[in-house]
Amino acid sequence: MVIETYGIISKEFSKDQFIFMGDSAGGGLSLALALKMKEQNKLPMPVQLVLISPWVDAGMTVPIPLRLDKMDYILNIEALKLAGRNYAGGDEVKNYLVSPIYGDFSGLPEVGIWVGTSEVFLVDMPRLIEKLNNAQVTFDYFEAEGMQHDYPIFPIPEGKNALEEICTFLNSSK
Repeated sequence: MVIETYGIISKEFSKDQFIFMGDSAGGGLSLALALKMKEQNKLPMPVQLVLISPWVDAGMTVPIPLRLDKMDYILNIEALKLAGRNYAGGDEVKNYLVSPIYGDFSGLPEVGIWVGTSEVFLVDMPRLIEKLNNAQVTFDYFEAEGMQHDYPIFPIPEGKNALEEICTFLNSSK
């Protein structure tokens, strides 16, 4: 459904450049969509990806340290594991369309990542950074000390700062 919708939009606005942006599961979906676009090579690739607290491993395969689990007041690990299995449906949870961390990152556009140090998805960021580096993808990484999941969308000073960083990132395509 997302691919079909993007196909319609990209044809209607064929002279525009596109940015995929998402938070949490939407961040994972944005990354998975870009990976699928690259694989199919039929639709225009976005020029940038903005991933806010992205959920890149729906299988939650990296153990979450107890201290991090206790600091995250928004996400519940058991609920995430169940949601990940449900999201996968009958597919393998390691399918890159479900868990984009398992995709081939070569050829991706520039990526911006925002994550808080008090959220459980922090454990996946080293793998995400390694995959981006190995694929030689240009990216900016912003890790906010003590911030919760999706902090950029909260009406707090740190959220405002993150939104300014996102705007700067979007205006400075490399």
